[in-house]
Amino acid sequence: MLYTSLKDITPEKRFKVFIISAIISEVCYAFFPFFNHLIPMLILLLIAGFFNAIINIFLNSSVQLTVPQNMRGKVNSLLGTVLQGLTPIAMAVGGIIAEFIPIKIIIFSCFMITLLFFIPLAFIPSFKRFINYNPKTQTLEDIM
Repeated sequence: MLYTSLKDITPEKRFKVFIISAIISEVCYAFFPFFNHLIPMLILLLIAGFFNAIINIFLNSSVQLTVPQNMRGKVNSLLGTVLQGLTPIAMAVGGIIAEFIPIKIIIFSCFMITLLFFIPLAFIPSFKRFINYNPKTQTLEDIM
């Protein structure tokens, strides 16, 4: 997060950085369980965490820029409720699946599925406009 506050990433480059960060992050997370030594695992997790922070910052800042101030609390509360509500369900399902499939395969598969969800975002023009939104030169109608 410190990196994104110190490095000025222009709105025009934001989407490219977002997609590259998503790919690197998910690949690092997917392959870390296959290492048997702590140091390579920590290096992969450090890299993945760095790029995951960039993804989260871009998503959160884009939401803050595009959601009207009087609706921002409601939108963030809804997002938090949905994500926090899905966590126990995911944990329960993961526990059940872990009885039948090795945990390394589950971790790898989940992160590769997440990567598959990121790939289509690279080809959706409205999502690109959303991430690249610059309130100084654009209006909200420009990203629709």
